[in-house]
Amino acid sequence: MTHDAGVRTAVTADPVWEPALRGVLAGNGLRLVAQPIIDVAQARVGGYEMLARFDGPPVRSPDVWFEAARARDLDGPLTVEVLHVLHRLRPGLPPGSFCTVNIEPHLLARPDVRDALLGNGRLDGVVVELTEHVSGGDTVVLSGALDAVREVGGLIAMDDAGQGHSGLARMIEVRPDLIKLDRALVTGIDRDPMKKAVVQLVGDLAGQLDAWVLAEGIETHGELAEVIRMGVPLVQGWAVGRPADGWPGLADDARQFIADAQARVEFGDNVLALLRPATVRPLDGRADDAGSACVLADAQGRAVSVVVVDPAGRAHHVPAMLVAPSSSPADVLRRAMTRPLRWHSAPWCAPTCAAASLACSRCATSSSTCSVACRSRHRPDPTTPADARPAADPRQENPMKKFRCGDLVPGCAMTFHGSTEEILAAVATHARQDHGIGDVSPELAAQVRGAMTSAG
Repeated sequence: MTHDAGVRTAVTADPVWEPALRGVLAGNGLRLVAQPIIDVAQARVGGYEMLARFDGPPVRSPDVWFEAARARDLDGPLTVEVLHVLHRLRPGLPPGSFCTVNIEPHLLARPDVRDALLGNGRLDGVVVELTEHVSGGDTVVLSGALDAVREVGGLIAMDDAGQGHSGLARMIEVRPDLIKLDRALVTGIDRDPMKKAVVQLVGDLAGQLDAWVLAEGIETHGELAEVIRMGVPLVQGWAVGRPADGWPGLADDARQFIADAQARVEFGDNVLALLRPATVRPLDGRADDAGSACVLADAQGRAVSVVVVDPAGRAHHVPAMLVAPSSSPADVLRRAMTRPLRWHSAPWCAPTCAAASLACSRCATSSSTCSVACRSRHRPDPTTPADARPAADPRQENPMKKFRCGDLVPGCAMTFHGSTEEILAAVATHARQDHGIGDVSPELAAQVRGAMTSAG
């Protein structure tokens, strides 16, 4: 026996527990609080985990209360009381959300626990979490209990996947609808490649089982951003919401952080992931000492040329090829290949809220993760217009046209520069990615042409 286990055994052996537990079973001193579970894709509360809280005395954590009950064979009656409180709270559950409740698998074999769980009609919106602090017991009996839960609309979750008895074999046996990652896998995941690999494996298995993955125990923005990047659809933890009475919502700052992180992931199919910051200088200013990460801009702040330094250290001004941050790498590569041969590998520009940015055309051909040197650490501001202007010789008169998407779609801030054909091609991509329009009809194309103005 470990020291901690010995201390806990001594605590739960205290005679004060007998009257304390009897009081709770009589309906005194037990309440449930709700911790938000966040739907990452929608940046909103998707559900709640219902957690037991005991007023005491004694003042101990819930797991100690349940361990004291287990030592006295009262964990079944205590779970029954929890389920009674749950059913009283369920009518107030916000529409479109679910709630989860923890039950030890072996307790589902008890008639009183099953009656308390199933005796109130359908369980739509209820997820039963199997929390295995002891062996799950008879597999056949457990399977029958889980089938009964599903028959009345309930779902099954496996808590702390990867810990204790809940291994891969148990996961395949139970076939849960929701898999909760063990907190040990989530803590520090943004700094541990091995944890990322294990979570990826669990995610792959969840996909085969047609189950959702929930990362619980998220306490830092780094952990939150990483699990979002990995595609985990549900998150829970102090970084997004603490347990509270009632049905707590998602704080505005947490909602914004999740939305921003999700937007960065969604832009993974676009050139945004390939950008790096660039220095912007006026076109009419001194640029002889400008490095290769420099963009020369006109009086309106539009990029007209990029400084490229050759191996001999000589600076060359290459006409800027401007693209929208939402453009796909394949589209940008095709455009780059239409330029003169000597400019094929020249950087291209994608204006953002922070500054003009550069990306390597060679990186755009790779499906693997780009090097850190070619990554942008800022995000686009959706309210800031982004040019999609083709290459132009700054020494010649600019014959290009301009189109503001907001002229046809109120509220859209995207602006495009280029020839008629280039604007139509860029608008088609923008319409598909940002407005959900699959194909630009001839009628819509005619409206776009009619709304174009001179870029001069």
